[in-house]
Amino acid sequence: MSDTPGFHKVKQIIVVNESLNMSKQKKVFLVGRASVGAFSEARSDVKKTWLYESRPKLVLDAFDEKDLQDLFFKAQRRRLPVYLVMDGDQAAQTGAIACLGIGPASNAEIDALMGVLSFYQWIHQNAVYERLPG
Repeated sequence: MSDTPGFHKVKQIIVVNESLNMSKQKKVFLVGRASVGAFSEARSDVKKTWLYESRPKLVLDAFDEKDLQDLFFKAQRRRLPVYLVMDGDQAAQTGAIACLGIGPASNAEIDALMGVLSFYQWIHQNAVYERLPG
């Protein structure tokens, strides 16, 4: 763990299904669920580091559910902590995936995963970096 401001060893990403056209309030609620769910799947040493580093995370947009499914399976194959959140309003009708939480995991693991995606450039251009107070 580093004392250098802005330097993190681990991070978490939350990817939101933009095709569902959810309200901002609903997105915030579902992003929180995805973050906590993925955190619960992480190794204890990674959890401690992430908490110490003020919980760095990226909240990203995906075009549709297919992008989320692809990312979910790629993260699973890499044995990263993952958590899917279904859209409660549409799940009964379609079973739509609303959000996907990945990590916390090492920056290298997250960056390697994001590098395999066809929408890597688009995501990074539209990423919002959020650092919560410790």
